Amino acid sequence: MPPGPEVPVQVWVDGQLFQAEQSLLVEHCGFFRGLFRSGMREARAAEVRLGALSAAGFGTALRVLRGERPALVADDELLQAVECAAFLQAPALARFLEHSVTSDNCSLLCDAAAAFGLRDVLHSAALFIRDGSHELVAELELPEARAYVAALRPSTYVAVSTHTPTPGFLEDASRTMCFLDEEEDAWRTLAALPLEASTLLAGVATLGNKLYIVGGVCGASKEVVELSFCYDPRWHLVRIPQPAPTAL
Repeated sequence: MPPGPEVPVQVWVDGQLFQAEQSLLVEHCGFFRGLFRSGMREARAAEVRLGALSAAGFGTALRVLRGERPALVADDELLQAVECAAFLQAPALARFLEHSVTSDNCSLLCDAAAAFGLRDVLHSAALFIRDGSHELVAELELPEARAYVAALRPSTYVAVSTHTPTPGFLEDASRTMCFLDEEEDAWRTLAALPLEASTLLAGVATLGNKLYIVGGVCGASKEVVELSFCYDPRWHLVRIPQPAPTAL
């Protein structure tokens, strides 16, 4: 016999009643996962009471866990969401907050995440501040948040030159990779491109603070380059499957 519909869990938060699927809470919240698997009396009760959270924050958490993307504009909304993410141990809500960082809320989120121990949110907000203006750092209130931002290295802008088709000029300036020295406001050479690499029609991307050059073509006959390279912080070959050509 197929299982019947799941009976919602009744959750009281700050005097307001919420109904949520137990499977949803167990899947996404370490707090509820521990509660319902503990065998405690509260796990068998018809309702759960959470006195430490705000109703608005818990409502935001449920919306995010159900796949919604609510717009959190007010400071109170952001603080309540951070509090819920920490108390409920809800990674999905924490990831939502990471992707909600803007110039308007980065300082608030950085302070709140430092206070509640949400390391990933703290890191995302701190990176945003580190790469932004000095005014953003001045808005931080907690010493631990300021110290975390100060310990980060700022992101670096990197430029990869275009392909030079003439073999005799493989070592000229267009075969170099440059980075922006923001303190001196000048572009400087980071490294020369590998001799076998081509940037003509190649894929160039960054991932995990590494730079990749994938494929491309070279020469007057536009021969396909099968090799891929990664800079970290020197060039080395990487094995990246190439898509099969599509018949026209």
